Amino acid sequence: MSFSIRSGLQHMLSETPSVDAVLIALADQPFITSEMIHALVQEWLMRPELDFVASSSYDEMEGGMVLTPPALLAKSMFPALLALVGDSGARKLFHSPAFKGYGLAVVDESALFDVDSPADFMIAQKRYSGL
Repeated sequence: MSFSIRSGLQHMLSETPSVDAVLIALADQPFITSEMIHALVQEWLMRPELDFVASSSYDEMEGGMVLTPPALLAKSMFPALLALVGDSGARKLFHSPAFKGYGLAVVDESALFDVDSPADFMIAQKRYSGL
């Protein structure tokens, strides 16, 4: 995961070095909506002191709210994103005291469903077909 983030950010910065923020979304979350993305961007525009605005949802296994992609990350986080290694993504940075962030509650938490297995794919197919 870190390779994808570093690669994408490096390419973007080579094309547009003056960018103020990036939005990280996962390809295996097919139910993310444009409204969700718009809400993240609007929250950050209203609160430019934030280093990130992440989606937030309740996780029973975690016993509380968790911060997750999609998330908007300001340029103040770019050095940390470029330093990620291994199978870790930006989520670990959300808990760093070096960054100030906000968890924007997702209205429909099922939109954060990710497809990680053939069984998940079947669930996604059923949801898309309205079954």
